[in-house]
Amino acid sequence: MTVRKVKIYPGQTIKVNIDYAYSLNQGSFIRTGQVDEGAFFLAYFSSRITGYDDVDSWSEYPYTGHDAFYNDYGSYDVDITVPGNYQVWAAGDLTNSDKVYSPKFVERIRQAEKQDEVKNTITQTDITTGGITLNSGGLNTWKFHADDDTDFAFSISNHHIWKAASVLVDPKTGRGTRDQFG
Repeated sequence: MTVRKVKIYPGQTIKVNIDYAYSLNQGSFIRTGQVDEGAFFLAYFSSRITGYDDVDSWSEYPYTGHDAFYNDYGSYDVDITVPGNYQVWAAGDLTNSDKVYSPKFVERIRQAEKQDEVKNTITQTDITTGGITLNSGGLNTWKFHADDDTDFAFSISNHHIWKAASVLVDPKTGRGTRDQFG
């Protein structure tokens, strides 16, 4: 790995390309790792540059796993490819639900986005019956977009149930957000 310090001045931009690998924790999922057989939570898995503020400048404190990162907010466009019988939940918005979910589940998601009432999106019966995703025997690529987040985190599972509801965020525009839980 090559580390190079570069001064970045106000108003200047820089492009950074990073190749990295990540080994998923097994047995401990305090912040990331395998939750149980067939379920995983991933946070803090992507490379970090550093955080900047107008008091201390660029943070040079290393992340050791015991503290939270010192991050700036960012935008994320993330593609996650998993086996077809897995579902993915993540920070931001799923932008291709109609490309990964069967039509019945796309409709359930759309209904949950419009209502304050908690709705069943994926039930235990659905998991047993199957057919939740369009390509349950192959691979599906889930595409997410998130703005103004400090981290991109996601969860995958082949057996979690899912309930969802909408919360009104901006009454002027009617903009809401979908909260999901399993």
